[in-house]
Amino acid sequence: MNDSRQHASGRRHESQGGGKGRPGQGGGGGERRGAPPEMTGAETHYLIKNMEARTPIVVRLVDNEEVHGWIEYYDRKMIKLNRRQPPHLFIRKENIKYIYKDEEASQEPREKP
Repeated sequence: MNDSRQHASGRRHESQGGGKGRPGQGGGGGERRGAPPEMTGAETHYLIKNMEARTPIVVRLVDNEEVHGWIEYYDRKMIKLNRRQPPHLFIRKENIKYIYKDEEASQEPREKP
């Protein structure tokens, strides 16, 4: 098979190197990148930062229920949310819609553990 391409100017261009060049070189632009990484570390960084600072947060669950507290512990599949009054909660990440900072609680003075 002859690997030649017709340019808009009407001239033929023979590919150079038989397609053995390094990826990312050449003007084709048709080469695909690999899929982005599954884990970027952003979630871990966010959880660690808020856990160490004991930042008051709101966890919105998939059923739209909201629970307030701060992150005591987390792992790959769940977080432990401590609250002012027991019970403290273990919440599976698959049940979390999103997490955000509790602005109202962050204005109140916090008690030390």
